[in-house]
Parts: sequence; C-alpha cells; structure tokens
Amino acid sequence: DYDKQIIKDLFKLINEQKQEIKNLKSELEDFKKEISFLTKDYITNLDSLIIKSNKDNLTLKNWINPDLNIRADLLYRLSQDGPEVSTFHELCDNKGATLTIFHLEIGYIVGFFVNYSFDSTSQWKDDDDSFLFNLNQNKKYKKRTDIHKSAFNSKAKCGPSANCLGCNTGETLNYIYHSVKNIDKVFENGSKILPSGSQQDEVEYKVKETEIFQITIG
Repeated sequence: DYDKQIIKDLFKLINEQKQEIKNLKSELEDFKKEISFLTKDYITNLDSLIIKSNKDNLTLKNWINPDLNIRADLLYRLSQDGPEVSTFHELCDNKGATLTIFHLEIGYIVGFFVNYSFDSTSQWKDDDDSFLFNLNQNKKYKKRTDIHKSAFNSKAKCGPSANCLGCNTGETLNYIYHSVKNIDKVFENGSKILPSGSQQDEVEYKVKETEIFQITIG
C-alpha cells in the first residue's frame, strides 16, 4: 500500500508539472504577442549612434511603413569603417532596401530611404518608395511621381546618394552635397531640407557621422 501511494503521488506530481508547463507555454505565447505588438511601433535592432530617442525611431518607422514590422541591420558606420567609397560599396552593395542617416556638423540629422539595392553599375535608379528626411524638422520629403526622375544613384566612384542629396562628389564620405537648384525636380520641396543661403547648384556640408542600415520589412 505504501508503494502504491508513492506511485499515485508521483503521477499526481507529474500531472501537476505538466499543467504548470502548459500554463507557462500559454503565458509565454501571450508575452510574445505583447512584445510583437509593442515592437511593431518601432524599428527593431536599430543599433545607431545617431538615432538615440524612441521618438525618432518611431518617426522613421512610420515614414517607412507604419503597418509592418521593420528590422534594421547596420551595414556601414563612418567612424567605424572609414570614409572610403570603396568600403561603402563593399559593405552596402546588393543589400536591398536601406536607410542612410547623416549627422551633419551643423547639427542636422538628415538622410534617405531607398527600396532598391545600391551597386556599382554607375547607373541612376528610379524608386517611387524613396524619400528624404530631416529629423530636426520632423519632415519627410516624398519623391515626385508626376514626372519621371531617377531617385538615387549606384555609381562605383560615389558614395550613398539620393538624387541631389548625398555623397555624389569626391572619393570619400566626409561630406554630403545638396543640389538646391535641382532637388525639387525629384523630391517635393526638397530644396528646403537644408539651409542653403542661396540658389547655388550645390552646397556642401561636413559630416559628423554616417550610418547605413539594411532594412527588412514584414
């Protein structure tokens, strides 16, 4: 009788443990759903030295796609990888959608999102999903769709550049240019993204930091 009672108690304990495990699995699934709901509002894995606030993260997320999960993976950082254009192409070519962020010495944080890959084909590419942004202004500058203009370039000897904003001059990524005269032909009111002081063809700005992230949506 003593042995039977021990076996009975063991079975009871096993069943209780099974139920506890089942309850824990259910709680874990609920937690995963809760985390998924929370992270859906933000770009996950955004390991950035420039984007430090949840507010800016949320803003970029909403500009790219407010409805789907977005993950960012760091491809290039100026202070880490150096200013050479060849390094940019080595690390960032053929990676699909990317988010490029420039922190300028004048204090502005600007950049652009493109939905297609950079490469070294020395071609201009069209992309209606592309946009410029200025986080200081909390403003997104959409690509014009009423006229056919290429949105960004993939030149072997140039760095990351949306049409009329980026590293399209020189052989290093220490400066970006802003083509005040031409940018409105590609992006709506794009000439207002940075202070120019004139209607010069191109204005240069020194870069404090640059980061490029591969963007996965969905």
